[in-house]
Amino acid sequence: MVGISPCEFVTQMRLEKALQLLGDKSFNISQIAYHLGFGCPHYFSQCFKTRYGLLPSQYRSKLSKLSEESLLVIHQDFLQKTTMLIEENILDSEYDYSSLAQDLNLSLSTLYRRIKQITGKSPGIFMRSVKLIYSRNLLENGVEDILEVAFICGFNDVKYFSKCFKYEFGVSPKEFLKMNRSLTRVAI
Repeated sequence: MVGISPCEFVTQMRLEKALQLLGDKSFNISQIAYHLGFGCPHYFSQCFKTRYGLLPSQYRSKLSKLSEESLLVIHQDFLQKTTMLIEENILDSEYDYSSLAQDLNLSLSTLYRRIKQITGKSPGIFMRSVKLIYSRNLLENGVEDILEVAFICGFNDVKYFSKCFKYEFGVSPKEFLKMNRSLTRVAI
């Protein structure tokens, strides 16, 4: 550290520690300044801006935006893996969220919390939604037997399947098939 005074060296060390502390939202900027030995939060902000080109508050907001974006990527990966597992086991009517939790190497409570946090749905409702989307894709792609689609998607009761389908998409599977046929005729 040639060409730097001891005071400047200490300030740099304090500012480097400030980068870590600004990630913790439980401290406000004044508390961080006093904790690091700056007598005045305003002086801390000036030193921080001189060193990093941003005020501490700007750095903190930039940091939270980055963490939100990385969290979004993590959530998307988790949902993609979860959806893939549900679709791989779609024929198994006994495949429930405890089986899903086991396949993901998560406890039931952790799976519940993660899915609820990301989608706002319980794991059971989320799994049902994935199965219903899969069934809609089957109906769109030419499978016209509603009973067959229900069983393919792991529903043992066709009435329950129809009820869930109507709840999810606003139309019954029968009405959906009619709409799909009429759209196919128009496209031809």
